Amino acid sequence: MNRILPIIFVAAMILNACSSDPMKQEAKSKERSAENAVSQAPEWMTKLPKDPGMIYENGTATSTDFSTADIKARNFAYSKICVAAGGKVRSQTSTVVVDNGDVAVDKSEIAIKSICPDVDVSGVQTINTKHVAEGPKIRTYILVGLPLAGKNIIRSNREANERADKALKDLDVTVDNMKKSEQAAKSP
Repeated sequence: MNRILPIIFVAAMILNACSSDPMKQEAKSKERSAENAVSQAPEWMTKLPKDPGMIYENGTATSTDFSTADIKARNFAYSKICVAAGGKVRSQTSTVVVDNGDVAVDKSEIAIKSICPDVDVSGVQTINTKHVAEGPKIRTYILVGLPLAGKNIIRSNREANERADKALKDLDVTVDNMKKSEQAAKSP
């Protein structure tokens, strides 16, 4: 009996080591992916450009599809630029964690319902994009910029069109009032 206990103990240790090894490998793989994401990141991910006429922000995301990685990264960057411009982002986040013994599966979903209703972010430009392979996924790094005041051609053009529309409507009202006055003067 004294000989069996050490054998059972050693067998249990070996089985335990074998069962935890894939988990350790997965943890190391995730750690390497995170290290790769940081080491491959462009400088503007940690140090945004400075320009008195622009607001800059960045975003990053992964996906197995180029377009999806780009869209996700752009959404994150636009959310950040909205806040940087003084707005408030409205979003909904759902996180599900499933634990099954030693294995945990995380699933997160982010749905941005209205990116920035408080601040006009028209004219945001994509300044730079970088793609990096991360195993089966593609990581997109994106830098966006919001031109301020006179540098924002899109906003300036839209505001000019709005002023022109208002001027034309005011002119229509003036002409209608003149017609009414003339008709009132002609009537006995």
